[in-house]
Amino acid sequence: MARGWASKISNLPNVVTSQIFNPTNNGELLSDLSKTANRLSGEAKSTRDTATRIRLERAVDDSEELIKQIEQNNEIIGYMTYLTMVIGRNEVELEKNCRRFEATIATLNCKARLLNWQMEEAFKTISPWGWKQFR
Repeated sequence: MARGWASKISNLPNVVTSQIFNPTNNGELLSDLSKTANRLSGEAKSTRDTATRIRLERAVDDSEELIKQIEQNNEIIGYMTYLTMVIGRNEVELEKNCRRFEATIATLNCKARLLNWQMEEAFKTISPWGWKQFR
């Protein structure tokens, strides 16, 4: 994913956004990455298919690079939640804004997921007034 993708979404007209970052446990992540790198390295050494071996070696290199970044730079890894709400003054404008939003995220190789069963919680989260206003 290219850098600057979040600003391209949040700067769309008639789109309200909220960004939430939840850090993970780096110790567990480093342990899992190390185990994965070791497993993939073994698979790469044992495979006879050149394309598969190259793909596995690249995955090992990527895992090792990520381990270095986390350990040397004390980088924090976590889950990023990016909530967006498209608004419009009427049905026609809302439909137009939704199409613009969908086209933008498609060009960024992102996927949007509707929160069908969590609309109220999503609205409260993205609202500038927060939860207290709606209790």
